[in-house]
Amino acid sequence: GGGGGEERERTSSLQVGELDSPLKSVLLGKAKVIEKRKEGMMGGWKPVLALVTADNFLHLFDIPSTAKIQSGSAPEVAFSSLIPEVDIPEPEEIEKLVKKGKGLASKPNDVVRDWHNLMSPSDSVNLPNTKIAFLPKADSQFEIEETVFNTGASKMFSKTSKRKMVLRAVSQEEAVDWIVTLKAQR
Repeated sequence: GGGGGEERERTSSLQVGELDSPLKSVLLGKAKVIEKRKEGMMGGWKPVLALVTADNFLHLFDIPSTAKIQSGSAPEVAFSSLIPEVDIPEPEEIEKLVKKGKGLASKPNDVVRDWHNLMSPSDSVNLPNTKIAFLPKADSQFEIEETVFNTGASKMFSKTSKRKMVLRAVSQEEAVDWIVTLKAQR
């Protein structure tokens, strides 16, 4: 096969670190690390990467507890904690496996897992269907109440239901900024 080597050489010279961060996209209106109240009576707080998109959604990504990221941390650092490690085999390693008649997945102690799980939002809120309120007794907290269309059997009883979540910013000013941003998307 002719000419494929040049194209491969150009592609491999582009390093992953040289790619622009998706957080710089014009499709993102806001990206910050804030906290979301956990469900239940004894629910504490967990850090989430919150992204407001141009299509009027708020996406929340759970940050792994091993990442040591808290509210107010840089969104780029939080985002990088969501990206799975990539194990790129060396060409020699691939050649050895191919010569032995084995595929790449047959390396000893390989664990197959859903590497992309952290890259899916844990929550997505359709902002035009929300009410957003500052919680005055709680300094930097605000509540989002979303009206969602019921599906399945629950549709027989009512067309819609409400779901609520409480978010906390690092300061009252930051909470007000979030509320203004989220209300502008409605």
